[in-house]
Amino acid sequence: MSLNQLHNQISQSWIGLDRHFKRSQEFWDDGVRNQFERDYWQGFHAEMSPYLSALDDLARTVQQARQSIR
Repeated sequence: MSLNQLHNQISQSWIGLDRHFKRSQEFWDDGVRNQFERDYWQGFHAEMSPYLSALDDLARTVQQARQSIR
């Protein structure tokens, strides 16, 4: 699997997971969900975009390295 494929797979999985979590909020509206959201979910949100950007940068760097040695 290439880094671009990995990026796309993780990105699509994250979008789906986020959508499911948002839907679950209709049914799971209590202190436990609020605690989970504060302790974990907000951190996932904060980390996902920079992670995907870094993965994209890495893919570009690897591609440039491949081109420079050909």
